[in-house]
Amino acid sequence: MDVENILEQLVKFNTIQDKENTKIINYIEKILNKKNFKTEYKSKCLVMSLDKKINRLGFLGHTDTVISEEGWITNPFTLVKKKEKLIGLGTCDMKGGIASIIQAILETDWNKLRYGIKVYFTYDEEINFAGIKELIEFEKFPNYIIIGEPTNNIVMNSSKGLLELQLIFNGISAHSSLLNQGENAIERCLEFLDELKIFYKDLKKEKNKVKNDLII
Repeated sequence: MDVENILEQLVKFNTIQDKENTKIINYIEKILNKKNFKTEYKSKCLVMSLDKKINRLGFLGHTDTVISEEGWITNPFTLVKKKEKLIGLGTCDMKGGIASIIQAILETDWNKLRYGIKVYFTYDEEINFAGIKELIEFEKFPNYIIIGEPTNNIVMNSSKGLLELQLIFNGISAHSSLLNQGENAIERCLEFLDELKIFYKDLKKEKNKVKNDLII
């Protein structure tokens, strides 16, 4: 079983909005059991590690994919090879990363290594991040985590974060004959959005510095 065979099987599972979540984590669990990986936690998430090994390294991957929009020439759930590319829903983000780490685990002689690895497979990354939120409640992660997101084959030592804000714009009600005594909350919101748009244009001009194939 090579990495393409593993990826082929992963792509077959329709994990749009975690539809076949149970099937894909059962498939991953069965493969890793053959390398003596033990299941530590299983819900819609899956956490596995080597028994009685100190795990200083972790791998994190989400099994869900985006929706297969119109325009697919091939079946999105069938892996197709065209020239040097593998085409299928989720091959890049991020079933390809999951297939790669599974293959690496299968090819590694863990008896020769002092430390093991703990693997985390999450769900609902494309919408609400429910999977990673669940795992954060489960335990503290190892100090070093490999995340199999697509980066154009450039090793990155960090990842973008996510900040969610709730903004409330208050106004002051007034009669139409006394508009000068009122404040329109919608207008305040529009003014804020104009400022946010200017900030976003400036932010897009910023670029990461690349040095020795590492984005720093």
